[in-house]
Amino acid sequence: MFSNSLGANNTIIAGSTLVSLYPTGMTFEFSIPTSKALITNVKNSSDGSINIPVAYPIGLSNYVSNSLGARNTLSISDLSGSLDAMGVAIGIKIWDTNGKEIYNSGTCNPYKLYNHSTTTISGSELASLCSYGSPMTYEFSIPSPKVLITNIKHSTDGMINIPSSYTIGLTAFATNYVNSLNSIKISDIFGLLPVTGGIVTVKAWDAYGNEITESGIASDLMIYSHGTRIISGSELEDRFPGGIPVLYEFSHASASVLFTNLTISADGAIKIPTIFTTGATGGV
Repeated sequence: MFSNSLGANNTIIAGSTLVSLYPTGMTFEFSIPTSKALITNVKNSSDGSINIPVAYPIGLSNYVSNSLGARNTLSISDLSGSLDAMGVAIGIKIWDTNGKEIYNSGTCNPYKLYNHSTTTISGSELASLCSYGSPMTYEFSIPSPKVLITNIKHSTDGMINIPSSYTIGLTAFATNYVNSLNSIKISDIFGLLPVTGGIVTVKAWDAYGNEITESGIASDLMIYSHGTRIISGSELEDRFPGGIPVLYEFSHASASVLFTNLTISADGAIKIPTIFTTGATGGV
Protein backbone atom coordinates (compact mmCIF):
# COMPACT_ATOMS: atom_id res chain seq x y z
CA MET A 1 0.00 0.00 0.00
CA PHE A 2 2.89 2.33 0.80
CA SER A 3 6.02 1.28 -1.04
CA ASN A 4 9.40 2.58 -2.02
CA SER A 5 11.15 -0.35 -3.64
CA LEU A 6 14.59 0.40 -5.02
CA GLY A 7 14.24 1.69 -8.55
CA ALA A 8 10.45 1.89 -8.31
CA ASN A 9 7.94 4.61 -7.61
CA ASN A 10 7.53 6.42 -4.30
CA THR A 11 4.05 6.40 -2.84
CA ILE A 12 3.13 9.02 -0.25
CA ILE A 13 0.12 8.66 2.04
CA ALA A 14 -0.94 11.49 4.35
CA GLY A 15 -2.26 10.76 7.80
CA SER A 16 -5.45 12.61 6.91
CA THR A 17 -5.94 10.22 3.98
CA LEU A 18 -5.64 7.20 6.27
CA VAL A 19 -8.08 8.73 8.72
CA SER A 20 -10.58 9.39 5.94
CA LEU A 21 -10.29 5.76 4.80
CA TYR A 22 -10.47 4.31 8.32
CA PRO A 23 -12.20 6.83 10.62
CA THR A 24 -12.01 4.50 13.63
CA GLY A 25 -8.54 3.12 12.93
CA MET A 26 -5.94 3.04 15.69
CA THR A 27 -3.36 0.56 14.38
CA PHE A 28 -2.39 0.37 10.72
CA GLU A 29 -0.69 -2.61 9.05
CA PHE A 30 0.85 -2.30 5.59
CA SER A 31 1.61 -5.20 3.25
CA ILE A 32 4.26 -4.31 0.67
CA PRO A 33 4.87 -6.87 -2.09
CA THR A 34 8.55 -6.19 -2.60
CA SER A 35 11.72 -7.73 -1.17
CA LYS A 36 13.32 -4.29 -0.69
CA ALA A 37 11.40 -1.32 0.64
CA LEU A 38 11.93 1.84 2.65
CA ILE A 39 9.13 3.30 4.73
CA THR A 40 9.60 6.75 6.21
CA ASN A 41 7.07 8.07 8.70
CA VAL A 42 7.42 11.87 8.76
CA LYS A 43 5.99 13.65 11.80
CA ASN A 44 5.18 17.35 11.32
CA SER A 45 5.34 19.83 14.18
CA SER A 46 2.23 21.85 14.97
CA ASP A 47 3.85 25.13 13.87
CA GLY A 48 5.14 23.65 10.62
CA SER A 49 8.76 24.52 11.37
CA ILE A 50 10.13 20.98 11.55
CA ASN A 51 9.56 17.46 10.26
CA ILE A 52 10.80 14.40 12.17
CA PRO A 53 11.51 11.39 9.94
CA VAL A 54 11.61 7.83 11.28
CA ALA A 55 12.74 5.20 8.76
CA TYR A 56 11.95 1.47 8.59
CA PRO A 57 13.95 -0.56 6.02
CA ILE A 58 12.92 -3.97 4.66
CA GLY A 59 15.53 -6.23 3.09
CA LEU A 60 18.09 -3.46 2.58
CA SER A 61 21.81 -3.97 3.18
CA ASN A 62 22.86 -0.50 2.00
CA TYR A 63 21.81 2.80 3.52
CA VAL A 64 18.75 4.25 1.78
CA SER A 65 16.89 7.48 2.47
CA ASN A 66 13.86 9.21 1.01
CA SER A 67 14.12 12.10 3.46
CA LEU A 68 17.16 14.14 2.42
CA GLY A 69 16.39 17.78 1.80
CA ALA A 70 18.50 20.91 1.66
CA ARG A 71 18.42 21.11 5.46
CA ASN A 72 19.87 17.63 5.97
CA THR A 73 23.47 16.73 6.71
CA LEU A 74 24.70 13.17 6.29
CA SER A 75 27.78 12.03 8.25
CA ILE A 76 29.32 8.69 7.24
CA SER A 77 32.04 7.20 9.49
CA ASP A 78 34.24 4.13 9.17
CA LEU A 79 34.78 2.17 12.41
CA SER A 80 36.60 -0.79 10.89
CA GLY A 81 40.03 0.75 10.45
CA SER A 82 40.60 -1.77 7.66
CA LEU A 83 40.01 0.36 4.57
CA ASP A 84 42.57 0.77 1.82
CA ALA A 85 45.10 3.52 2.55
CA MET A 86 43.85 5.39 -0.53
CA GLY A 87 40.31 5.32 0.83
CA VAL A 88 37.17 3.82 -0.68
CA ALA A 89 34.56 5.41 -2.90
CA ILE A 90 31.07 5.98 -1.52
CA GLY A 91 28.67 4.85 -4.24
CA ILE A 92 25.50 6.88 -4.65
CA LYS A 93 22.42 6.12 -6.72
CA ILE A 94 19.47 8.50 -6.94
CA TRP A 95 15.93 8.02 -8.25
CA ASP A 96 13.15 10.53 -8.89
CA THR A 97 9.54 10.24 -7.72
CA ASN A 98 8.69 8.08 -10.75
CA GLY A 99 11.46 5.57 -10.04
CA LYS A 100 13.75 6.79 -12.83
CA GLU A 101 17.47 6.85 -12.03
CA ILE A 102 18.76 10.38 -12.47
CA TYR A 103 22.38 10.05 -11.43
CA ASN A 104 25.15 7.69 -12.44
CA SER A 105 27.49 7.28 -9.47
CA GLY A 106 30.03 5.54 -11.70
CA THR A 107 30.86 8.66 -13.68
CA CYS A 108 30.66 11.42 -11.10
CA ASN A 109 31.40 10.42 -7.52
CA PRO A 110 33.43 12.92 -5.45
CA TYR A 111 33.00 11.23 -2.06
CA LYS A 112 35.55 8.94 -0.40
CA LEU A 113 35.89 7.40 3.04
CA TYR A 114 39.13 6.67 4.92
CA ASN A 115 40.01 4.61 8.02
CA HIS A 116 38.17 5.89 11.09
CA SER A 117 37.34 9.08 9.19
CA THR A 118 34.04 10.89 8.76
CA THR A 119 32.73 12.13 5.43
CA THR A 120 29.99 14.76 5.57
CA ILE A 121 27.55 15.37 2.71
CA SER A 122 24.85 18.04 2.78
CA GLY A 123 21.43 17.58 1.24
CA SER A 124 22.04 20.53 -1.07
CA GLU A 125 25.29 18.89 -2.27
CA LEU A 126 23.39 15.72 -3.13
CA ALA A 127 20.76 17.68 -5.01
CA SER A 128 23.47 19.48 -7.00
CA LEU A 129 24.72 16.14 -8.30
CA CYS A 130 21.51 15.81 -10.29
CA SER A 131 21.48 17.71 -13.58
CA TYR A 132 17.78 16.99 -14.11
CA GLY A 133 14.78 15.51 -12.36
CA SER A 134 13.54 15.72 -8.77
CA PRO A 135 15.60 13.52 -6.41
CA MET A 136 13.51 11.40 -4.08
CA THR A 137 15.32 8.19 -3.13
CA TYR A 138 19.03 7.90 -2.38
CA GLU A 139 21.02 4.67 -1.94
CA PHE A 140 24.53 4.72 -0.51
CA SER A 141 26.95 1.84 -1.01
CA ILE A 142 29.83 1.98 1.48
CA PRO A 143 32.53 -0.72 1.19
CA SER A 144 33.31 -0.94 4.90
CA PRO A 145 32.32 -3.76 7.28
CA LYS A 146 31.68 -1.32 10.15
CA VAL A 147 29.91 1.93 9.34
CA LEU A 148 28.02 4.59 11.27
CA ILE A 149 25.71 6.90 9.33
CA THR A 150 23.99 9.84 11.00
CA ASN A 151 21.31 11.78 9.15
CA ILE A 152 20.90 15.18 10.83
CA LYS A 153 17.67 17.01 10.09
CA HIS A 154 17.72 20.79 10.66
CA SER A 155 14.57 22.72 11.51
CA THR A 156 13.59 25.70 9.38
CA ASP A 157 14.18 28.14 12.24
CA GLY A 158 17.56 26.61 13.11
CA MET A 159 16.58 25.98 16.71
CA ILE A 160 16.97 22.21 16.66
CA ASN A 161 18.77 19.36 14.92
CA ILE A 162 17.33 15.84 14.86
CA PRO A 163 19.92 13.08 14.48
CA SER A 164 18.93 9.58 13.36
CA SER A 165 21.63 6.92 13.16
CA TYR A 166 22.07 3.80 11.06
CA THR A 167 24.79 1.23 11.73
CA ILE A 168 26.41 -1.60 9.77
CA GLY A 169 28.42 -4.26 11.63
CA LEU A 170 28.77 -2.36 14.91
CA THR A 171 28.47 -4.12 18.27
CA ALA A 172 29.73 -1.24 20.43
CA PHE A 173 28.04 2.15 20.75
CA ALA A 174 29.51 4.78 18.43
CA THR A 175 28.47 8.32 17.64
CA ASN A 176 29.59 10.99 15.18
CA TYR A 177 27.14 13.53 16.57
CA VAL A 178 28.19 15.17 19.87
CA ASN A 179 28.07 18.84 20.83
CA SER A 180 27.30 21.05 23.82
CA LEU A 181 23.57 20.33 23.43
CA ASN A 182 24.09 16.57 23.80
CA SER A 183 24.23 14.38 26.87
CA ILE A 184 24.87 10.64 26.74
CA LYS A 185 23.32 8.31 29.31
CA ILE A 186 25.01 4.94 29.83
CA SER A 187 22.90 2.40 31.74
CA ASP A 188 23.69 -1.16 32.77
CA ILE A 189 20.69 -3.45 32.25
CA PHE A 190 22.49 -6.75 32.96
CA GLY A 191 22.82 -6.32 36.71
CA LEU A 192 25.88 -8.53 37.22
CA LEU A 193 28.71 -6.03 37.35
CA PRO A 194 31.06 -6.33 40.36
CA VAL A 195 30.31 -4.10 43.34
CA THR A 196 33.28 -1.96 42.32
CA GLY A 197 31.55 -1.26 39.02
CA GLY A 198 32.83 -1.40 35.45
CA ILE A 199 34.84 1.09 33.39
CA VAL A 200 33.50 2.54 30.14
CA THR A 201 36.39 3.31 27.79
CA VAL A 202 36.16 5.78 24.93
CA LYS A 203 38.19 6.13 21.74
CA ALA A 204 38.00 9.27 19.62
CA TRP A 205 39.07 10.21 16.11
CA ASP A 206 39.12 13.47 14.21
CA ALA A 207 37.55 14.05 10.77
CA TYR A 208 40.71 12.76 9.06
CA GLY A 209 40.80 9.46 10.93
CA ASN A 210 43.59 10.37 13.36
CA GLU A 211 43.09 8.91 16.82
CA ILE A 212 43.03 11.54 19.57
CA THR A 213 44.61 10.65 22.90
CA GLU A 214 42.39 10.93 25.96
CA SER A 215 43.60 13.26 28.69
CA GLY A 216 45.67 11.54 31.36
CA ILE A 217 43.78 13.35 34.11
CA ALA A 218 40.31 12.41 32.83
CA SER A 219 38.42 10.49 35.51
CA ASP A 220 37.22 6.95 34.77
CA LEU A 221 33.71 6.61 33.37
CA MET A 222 32.17 4.11 35.80
CA ILE A 223 28.87 2.27 35.60
CA TYR A 224 27.37 0.04 38.28
CA SER A 225 24.80 -2.74 38.24
CA HIS A 226 21.51 -1.25 37.02
CA GLY A 227 23.10 2.19 37.36
CA THR A 228 23.24 5.11 34.93
CA ARG A 229 26.20 7.38 34.14
CA ILE A 230 25.47 10.71 32.43
CA ILE A 231 28.19 12.51 30.47
CA SER A 232 27.56 15.82 28.72
CA GLY A 233 28.77 16.54 25.22
CA SER A 234 31.04 19.28 26.53
CA GLU A 235 32.50 16.93 29.14
CA LEU A 236 33.13 14.30 26.48
CA GLU A 237 34.86 16.79 24.19
CA ASP A 238 37.00 18.02 27.10
CA ARG A 239 38.33 14.49 27.65
CA PHE A 240 40.24 14.80 24.35
CA PRO A 241 42.11 18.13 24.48
CA GLY A 242 44.60 17.21 21.73
CA GLY A 243 42.25 17.53 18.78
CA ILE A 244 38.69 18.01 17.54
CA PRO A 245 36.82 14.71 17.90
CA VAL A 246 34.06 13.90 15.43
CA LEU A 247 33.80 10.15 16.04
CA TYR A 248 33.58 8.30 19.35
CA GLU A 249 33.40 4.59 20.16
CA PHE A 250 32.46 3.29 23.62
CA SER A 251 33.46 -0.07 25.14
CA HIS A 252 32.22 -1.40 28.46
CA ALA A 253 32.42 -4.37 30.80
CA SER A 254 28.70 -5.14 30.91
CA ALA A 255 26.98 -7.83 28.87
CA SER A 256 24.04 -5.52 28.19
CA VAL A 257 24.03 -1.72 28.13
CA LEU A 258 21.54 0.95 27.10
CA PHE A 259 22.89 4.17 25.57
CA THR A 260 20.67 7.23 25.22
CA ASN A 261 22.02 10.15 23.20
CA LEU A 262 19.82 13.05 24.27
CA THR A 263 19.80 16.18 22.12
CA ILE A 264 18.36 19.43 23.49
CA SER A 265 17.15 22.16 21.14
CA ALA A 266 18.96 25.50 21.19
CA ASP A 267 15.99 27.17 22.91
CA GLY A 268 15.67 24.32 25.42
CA ALA A 269 12.08 23.63 24.40
CA ILE A 270 12.53 20.04 23.24
CA LYS A 271 14.67 16.99 23.92
CA ILE A 272 15.15 14.23 21.34
CA PRO A 273 16.40 10.82 22.54
CA THR A 274 18.23 8.40 20.26
CA ILE A 275 18.41 4.91 21.80
CA PHE A 276 21.07 2.22 21.29
CA THR A 277 21.36 -1.12 23.07
CA THR A 278 24.31 -3.53 23.12
CA GLY A 279 23.68 -7.14 24.08
CA ALA A 280 20.02 -6.57 24.94
CA THR A 281 17.11 -8.71 23.78
CA GLY A 282 13.49 -7.69 24.02
CA GLY A 283 12.20 -4.21 24.71
CA VAL A 284 13.99 -1.78 26.98
